[in-house]
Amino acid sequence: MPLSEPSAPAVLAALPRALSLAAAAVAAATASLLLISAVFSTPHHAASSSSPQLPPSASASTAAPLAPAPAHAPDSGPGHPHPLPPVPPCPPNATHDVPCHEPPSRERHCPPRPPPPPPLLPHPPKDPPPHPPPHCRVPPPPRYRPPPPWPARRDRARYANVDLPPLPPVKAADGQQQDPVHGRGEWLLFTDGVQGYVERLERVVPLRDGVVHTALDIGCGVASFGDYLLNYGVLTMSIAPRDRFEPQVQLALERGLPAMIGALVAHRLPYPSRSFDMVHCADCRVPWTAHGMRIFRQYNLAKYNFCYGAAETFNGCAGGAMKKWPKRLGAVPPRIASGEIEWLSIQRYRYDTLVWEKRVNFYLTYLNFLSNGTYRNVMDMSAGSGGFAAAMSKHPVWVMNVVPANTTENALGVIYERGLIGTYTDWCEAFSTYPRTYDLIHGNGIFSSHIHKCGIIDILVEMDRILRPGGAVIVRDRADVVLRVKKDADRLRWHSRVVDTENGPLDPEKLLIVDNSLPLPGS
Repeated sequence: MPLSEPSAPAVLAALPRALSLAAAAVAAATASLLLISAVFSTPHHAASSSSPQLPPSASASTAAPLAPAPAHAPDSGPGHPHPLPPVPPCPPNATHDVPCHEPPSRERHCPPRPPPPPPLLPHPPKDPPPHPPPHCRVPPPPRYRPPPPWPARRDRARYANVDLPPLPPVKAADGQQQDPVHGRGEWLLFTDGVQGYVERLERVVPLRDGVVHTALDIGCGVASFGDYLLNYGVLTMSIAPRDRFEPQVQLALERGLPAMIGALVAHRLPYPSRSFDMVHCADCRVPWTAHGMRIFRQYNLAKYNFCYGAAETFNGCAGGAMKKWPKRLGAVPPRIASGEIEWLSIQRYRYDTLVWEKRVNFYLTYLNFLSNGTYRNVMDMSAGSGGFAAAMSKHPVWVMNVVPANTTENALGVIYERGLIGTYTDWCEAFSTYPRTYDLIHGNGIFSSHIHKCGIIDILVEMDRILRPGGAVIVRDRADVVLRVKKDADRLRWHSRVVDTENGPLDPEKLLIVDNSLPLPGS
């Protein structure tokens, strides 16, 4: 049945009620709009009392100011959400610790370092590999003081700095007690006891004309022989085994004379063939006939212009005559002139020499003690062809040129042909020396070349062991590597800073300058 349309009177009767409901809805909507308007029109000073006003494009998650990142924070690494703590000191009995050289053995024995556990494993293995031993800083003796500047340190050493047992007092003629070292208990004094011996040696060995410039002294005592040869312009490498009762190498280095721990035993010395112009061994108790005369062959291999054995066995025997010192320092070495070293041409060698002269001159802007004798014992951890040491020869220093083991660019033979000295070593192991024996350490690319072999902190802790308190370090490497080294150097409480090289800020390399003679900020 169709619906009937409403009549006009009925519609008119309902109209007032509809208009009343519509008016109420409009009023409610108007009130809501006024409330919203009031919220957005709050005065600025009222809102600023509780929180800062946000810019139109900012959100609550980005508006809060970020705390500045700490400068050079230690690298926590994977699995370490917080910065690593400073490296603690070793026990007091490790003051003169020499890893890899434990008496009574005269050989070098380095225990294998366990690999670190894999990082961030979701389920650690039940039997993880052993952790490396914790790092620690070798402490100095209680009364340690830096050695005097060169050449004063040549004739004396502080008794408290070396690993010597207590010396018995010596009685004078009148029966009174005297200090054991020439009446001065703080110092060990050294005299020219070998003067007559060297003068007799000069009758048969040309010591003064520059033919003999590098010498090897086996079983060096207190390095009196090497010390006196300095008067002839002869640079002597003194070697001796580690001894609990007579730290010969430590005494030599404390005096500012070249030395390292070593012995003529079953293993070959870490020097290339045809290294030294002269080899000296006086009362060194070496069993020359042991091991099938192998030790005697080492002696011959080190002699000037001498080759022992077949060419297939000793590849480095070939060479030519070298110029006299000091011309040989800048002359082209025979190994390069003959083309024996394929990767090092004459042009590259000469360019490298000029580059290092420029670099060392730039280093002087940060190291002010090269000329006053404060820095005497210097080490170059990655020596190349000896350019750094050659540029340093104008200063009163000597440089231990170290060529990393298993390097593809081995030029230690070239270094010796230039009249410089050096050795091989593996920087993932300890160097063959006592603690606190080097005043300045230079490392060019050493960390980038070892970063996949051992940790940065491993190398830095070893550098800290052999660096004397108040010494200096120069690290030259890629910028990203230098920043990582800086973070770990802060854990050793080194006074360090990252600076540009001599080529300016666009150089991909940077320098880490460590000067521990300066106080730490806030200390």
